[in-house]
Amino acid sequence: MTVGFYNYYNIQGRYSPDTPQDHYQQMVDRYNDNSNSLHHYNENPYSEENLALRKLDEYLAPIAQEIRSKCKSKDEVHQYLCEKYFKTSDVAFTKRWKDPETYAMFENELNAVLFGTIGCANRLDPRLEFDEAKWDDYTKQEHLESNNILKNQMQNLLKNNGIELSDNDSLIFSFNPYTYQAEVKGGGNIDSEILKRINDIINSNNNSKELFYWTFQNSENLDHYSVAKMRAKKEVLELTGLDLERIDDSDNYSNLLDIVKNSLIEKNDPNKNEAYNYIKTLLDTVLEKGYHNIEDLNLSVYYSNEDGFSVSGKIFNA
Repeated sequence: MTVGFYNYYNIQGRYSPDTPQDHYQQMVDRYNDNSNSLHHYNENPYSEENLALRKLDEYLAPIAQEIRSKCKSKDEVHQYLCEKYFKTSDVAFTKRWKDPETYAMFENELNAVLFGTIGCANRLDPRLEFDEAKWDDYTKQEHLESNNILKNQMQNLLKNNGIELSDNDSLIFSFNPYTYQAEVKGGGNIDSEILKRINDIINSNNNSKELFYWTFQNSENLDHYSVAKMRAKKEVLELTGLDLERIDDSDNYSNLLDIVKNSLIEKNDPNKNEAYNYIKTLLDTVLEKGYHNIEDLNLSVYYSNEDGFSVSGKIFNA
């Protein structure tokens, strides 16, 4: 039985992969990866929390498949599950407060039918056999485990390339926010040749991009305009092939929006309206100050064998 994310009813605004994406298996693969790879998103697939979520996903998979065979639209699925759980075809949202456990079962099953997986899941589902306080504890522990996994990946990366750091050595990685290229500096007694090798390793196999996104997600108080500038430049370049160097000119701005809209139409993007509004919001933010008046996003992360990775002095190791 297939378990994995898929947009079975082609719901607008939701990602539609070519085949179901088994994110749990991807989590397992990342966790067991001893190759020369870093991953910005890491979880322990064998934690009690993730095993409980997977168990419920697998339990609901055949049920969801049977419901999909009966229901030809999202609305039919919703009505079917309302009747199943609440004996009514009325909208079930108010049941979130009146009957939270039943609503959690309804919501998780709805996601399983529409998307092939419960996703983040409504934790009040009694089939998960966890109470709310335990979920909070597991979430905190999982955050620590996630960053310890990244630390282990970094140690494997260095070891597999014949590099061993002493306890007194440290590394600082700084990033170009548009290319994800990393620049490595060292503390302690790391010689220049070792630093060059580390620089080459980090800037291969997508490692710098993965480390950039980990740093980005764990950084606080990022400048709103710098983030918008980074995202706008990336989105427009990928969609149209155009750079944003002339965004300060309002005429060019209007022309650029037309180009973005036409590019989305040419791509036949089913989510073209949402994509257009997202890019327009980014460009509006950049235009407030002007492209050249906004500083580029400045991100860096510290690494040592003892502490693992930390951002702005924030140590994530347990």
